[in-house]
Amino acid sequence: MSKAFHRLAKGGRIDRSRPVSFTFDGVAMRGCAGDTLASALLANGVSLVGRSFKYHRPRGIVSAGVEEPNALFTLGTGARREPNIPGTTVALSDGLVVSSQNRWPSLKYDVMQVNGLAAPLLPAGFYYKTFMGPLKGSWMWYEPAIRRAAGLGIAGLERDPDRYEARHEFADVLIVGSGPAGLAAAIAAGRSGARVMLVEQDSELGGSLLSDPADSAASGWLSGAVPKHTEGQDYRIGQTIDQLLARQIGQSSQFPSVEFATEDYTGYVGGCTPGYSCAYQNTISWATPTTPLPMEINPRTAFERLFGDGGSEESRKRIAREDRSILDSIASEARSLRGRLAANDRARVADYLDHLREIERRIQKTETQ
Repeated sequence: MSKAFHRLAKGGRIDRSRPVSFTFDGVAMRGCAGDTLASALLANGVSLVGRSFKYHRPRGIVSAGVEEPNALFTLGTGARREPNIPGTTVALSDGLVVSSQNRWPSLKYDVMQVNGLAAPLLPAGFYYKTFMGPLKGSWMWYEPAIRRAAGLGIAGLERDPDRYEARHEFADVLIVGSGPAGLAAAIAAGRSGARVMLVEQDSELGGSLLSDPADSAASGWLSGAVPKHTEGQDYRIGQTIDQLLARQIGQSSQFPSVEFATEDYTGYVGGCTPGYSCAYQNTISWATPTTPLPMEINPRTAFERLFGDGGSEESRKRIAREDRSILDSIASEARSLRGRLAANDRARVADYLDHLREIERRIQKTETQ
């Protein structure tokens, strides 16, 4: 069993309650259901997973998909031995037998790494120019030894005991990739009546949707930021572009920005992503990295906010004076409260007072119209 186990306490797409055992070069290790072979090795503190093709320099995992160039392993034994499999594409299974490749006698102590000492004398393709003599056809003698030194995994020689089935499919529309764009395209094509085939290289559909929090697409849409992982009031993401523009070009208007929505998610029980504050879902507009702006969904309230309650000009001015009076009272109480609060709370009160000043500016704008 590996001594080191590097794993976050929560998060990710694994089930920590379901351990999975496997071996790597004869050493027993453990992972979790949902791990790939690559993620399980990293969790066990394994950073050396292979050797380079020519100089046998140490190599680690550098990617998370089929493009992985270093973490190539041999899986299984006997007739089911399969070489050159990227560990980033292998779903961890109980009892999996994994071997490293291109090393002797072991991955850590590889004799062929001495090739690195002669690197200045071994340019790319040197063997095609160097091993051509002294006799005609000498290359055929050199080639097997060179390939063994620079080769990868070795396939099993026994007869394959498994049987395989082939299936032929036909489609009007073939979509490669099941990320957000691929899923949307497949749905649209399917609704039009087309016969659709959606092809995905991974074991699950979803692409980037599988790794992004469900609410991060909405909350990060206008900020390009990743939301802080929290369920408390210490949420943080980033000021959104609409608010940056409102501060630059919206100050001549009574309403530098307006935030409207068609649905209210605030009352949904269990509707927010576990581990993330509902503030990320309830709005897409943030005045500051810590100040979400509420979305208005009531059409009447939205109309009155923009055009007043429909009364006379004198009535609207009277309401504005009442609003100013209430605003002055709230601002006075907030300023007196700020001196008795902790630093984090004072910052929130400061944001609150900034909003009060914006409301005051709107009232002044209304009175001059």
